[in-house]
Amino acid sequence: ATGKQALLDSPTAAVPTLGEKCQVVVRADGVELQSPMLAFRLKTTNGLWAELLENRLTGRRFSLGHGPELEVDTGPLRGPLETPKWRVSQSPTAVSAAAGEAVFVLDADRPALSARVTYRWNASEPVLRKFIEITNCGNHQITLLNVRLGTYRTRARLTDREQGFPVYLDDECFMSVAHPAGWATVTNGEISLRQYPGVKLAPGEKFTTMETVYGVGKAGQARNTFVAHVRSRMRRVVRKHDKPYAIFDNFGSWSLEADGFTGNSESNMLYSLGKLAHSQDAEGCRFDLCNIHFWVDHSGDLIRFDPKRFPNGIAKIKEKLDAMGVAPGLWIDSSMASWSIGKNPAVKASLTDDPRYFCRASEPIKSMYEKAFRYHIREHGIREIKFDNLRTVCNNPRHPHLPGLYS
Repeated sequence: ATGKQALLDSPTAAVPTLGEKCQVVVRADGVELQSPMLAFRLKTTNGLWAELLENRLTGRRFSLGHGPELEVDTGPLRGPLETPKWRVSQSPTAVSAAAGEAVFVLDADRPALSARVTYRWNASEPVLRKFIEITNCGNHQITLLNVRLGTYRTRARLTDREQGFPVYLDDECFMSVAHPAGWATVTNGEISLRQYPGVKLAPGEKFTTMETVYGVGKAGQARNTFVAHVRSRMRRVVRKHDKPYAIFDNFGSWSLEADGFTGNSESNMLYSLGKLAHSQDAEGCRFDLCNIHFWVDHSGDLIRFDPKRFPNGIAKIKEKLDAMGVAPGLWIDSSMASWSIGKNPAVKASLTDDPRYFCRASEPIKSMYEKAFRYHIREHGIREIKFDNLRTVCNNPRHPHLPGLYS
């Protein structure tokens, strides 16, 4: 009656039966994306706006408060930012099929940008996936600082956690950014899905954002629905590796007085493996993997084992592991220079503003880690790598990336 956008959820007329097709339904003011399990209504007047998410498994509709599906901020890190206003230049046509795809093209003038927003879904999974590609259509380089992948106001009971986790709506729906560096947060009843690329785009250059996922489940099953979706995409599950693994680690088993905290060695490893072999023979229990700690030459390149503590590299350890039927693994610190290769003068350029840590996004350390562990997998049959203690923020002004959360 007031003409204002309702924020309360409301029941639907009926819960569709599974087996129906996916549909793109064209409405007077927008488009509705439908599957047997969900519906997502969008308006296309003066931009692309989310109106509601319908959970057809429970018969409830959640208003999304006319929330923008895409907002970006461009400009310098310290200075005025531009948030372009989008207009929809292309919308999908009506269609009915076993799997759905709907493509919207958005354009903006200041700055000159184009965005291709693609939604994909099917009739057998209770999720809607959104993909966005942004193009610099202007004649000058721009800096793409912030990307908001969906901002929604609702009166549903909302639950969020730390970075990388989804937002749950009344414990029956979820919204998520499908990347551990993405953000899905709640503030005063508003859901924010976002990322901070901080990248420069030359004229004609494209940027692909993180994927966003919207899911529905039965009452009280939001988390189970989210976990089931993640498992359906995990390489470990897809490749049939989804089983418990027993991992042996001799960390701290050596004498701290004689060898120090980081003083693992070939002799320590062989001693521990000898004890493990005796235990395996006696009990019949088998470990799948062995994690080797503090093996690295701190002055080296991440390929060579410390020549004093491991005079034969991994050779004798791997020989023992092979005889036991245990696959080798390697531990390495991801950022702490003193526990990695901080004594190699070549890596000085990769230190953060705090010289105790590496910036893993900078060269040469970025390529050194990649090259080394590909080598260990290929040449030594390494089957498990533990990258410990990752430091994700760098404020070194000499690095090519922006500082802080953009690094």
